[in-house]
Amino acid sequence: MGKRMEQFKKSVMKHKDKLEANWKAWDELQDEFVQLGLEVFGVGAFSEHANEEERQTGFKRDMELFGLEHNARIKEMMGEIEDIQKYALETLDAAEVEATAALKNKQVRLLR
Repeated sequence: MGKRMEQFKKSVMKHKDKLEANWKAWDELQDEFVQLGLEVFGVGAFSEHANEEERQTGFKRDMELFGLEHNARIKEMMGEIEDIQKYALETLDAAEVEATAALKNKQVRLLR
């Protein structure tokens, strides 16, 4: 057993620099994940003691708000399009009535 421990210790010492570099890279990567998590989900997602305002921060929440704003603008625009459509149809109907009346007047004049 002592021989195996000695071999393991030699193996660890042989790769010590590589192991330390890998652990350092691992720690940096973990820090990067935490930073990205804070940016995306906000501080409130990572804290039990976060207040409601802190829970409503982060890129994800911003995108949800932009989505709601976008949907509200689309709804408003659809209302405006419906109004324009009604106006266009009313104008077209009025023009059709005028054109029909003018055509009848011409027919009456021609038949006299």
